[in-house]
Amino acid sequence: MSDEEKYAVIGKTVSEHAEVRKQITLLRTRLREIGETYRFIGRQLNELPDHTIAFGELVDARFATQRVNVALSTWVDIAGVLDLARQLRDAAMRETELATQLTQLGVPPR
Repeated sequence: MSDEEKYAVIGKTVSEHAEVRKQITLLRTRLREIGETYRFIGRQLNELPDHTIAFGELVDARFATQRVNVALSTWVDIAGVLDLARQLRDAAMRETELATQLTQLGVPPR
């Protein structure tokens, strides 16, 4: 492999490595946000399940006190959570592969 080809491979690998690391950060952040929402809803369901109300839902006044509004548009079902977790695992494995490639090319991964 010529030096020019090697530098092209290094550039491509460094760029992909940075992109995968960014993807990992975004996925972890999103999963943490979802986890906080699940935790919040879980507490509410344990303490006052009948006061857990979808945002904009009309309810009897007796349930309106101490109510917690849940924005359905922010809710991610378990299949969606598991898919995000799978994407995170895939990205982590790809990041490891790219870091190994960079090390083999003589470039320390960042």
